[in-house]
Parts: sequence; structure tokens; C-alpha cells
Amino acid sequence: MNTFQKGSQTEAVILAVLATAGYTVLVPFGVARYDLAIDDGRAAGLKTVQCKTGRFRNGCIVWSSCSSHTLTHIKTGYRGQVDYFGVWCPDFDDVYLVPVDEVGEREGWLRVDPARNGRKEENIRWAKDYKVYRLEAKHYGA
Repeated sequence: MNTFQKGSQTEAVILAVLATAGYTVLVPFGVARYDLAIDDGRAAGLKTVQCKTGRFRNGCIVWSSCSSHTLTHIKTGYRGQVDYFGVWCPDFDDVYLVPVDEVGEREGWLRVDPARNGRKEENIRWAKDYKVYRLEAKHYGA
């Protein structure tokens, strides 16, 4: 699967999970710095989401928190332009919604397994705290 196909698959999974979690999901038309916009029905309004594929490595879900331009090799971060990273980790088939300002400029990570170096629990960004949970299906009709 090439990069474009993987990105499209990731975006589709994140869109489906957000929709089944109760968000209204909008897809931008034309060129935008984000992949989706979401509305959770609160007064805060629309929030933008950049979709990323996470990989499970060394007890963490890790993803690139910047874009890399093929021709120039310049990396561009998303701070100030996007509200959240929507991260799909195929290893667990889970989606996480992570504020852009809470991760590094080049790489984002969420811990799944306890740290082996004894790092204090309160300083760890746990994946379970950012996981998007699907609502129970409602059956309509007779």
C-alpha cells in the first residue's frame, strides 16, 4: 500500500469512528491544512483534525506530528493551524483524538505500556485518556 492509500484508509477509519462516537464530521472541499472538522454539539464550535497513522513501538503509539514535503524535504508542524490529531493505530484498531499543542513539533506519542525506566505516572500521556469510544448502536423501528 502506498503512502496516499494508507493516508486515505487512515482518514476513512478516523471519520467512521468519530461519527459513531457522536461527532458531526465535516470534510473540507479544496486545499486545507486539516483533513476533517468535527462538532460535538457544544458551544465551542468546529474543531479541525489532522489524520495520522500511529505505529506501536516500545510500548507507545508513535506518529509524525509534522508534514514532510517531498521535493524540499522541509518539515512543517501543525501548531496554530489544526486543533487535534486524529490518530489511528492499526495495531489496536483504535482511534485517539489528541490536541496538537500536547505533542512535540516532529513526533507525537501516547504510552500504552508502563515505562520501564520508572518514570512517574502523572507525567505520562496515556493512550487510554485520548481514546475515542464509539457509542452503543441505537436500533430504530419496530
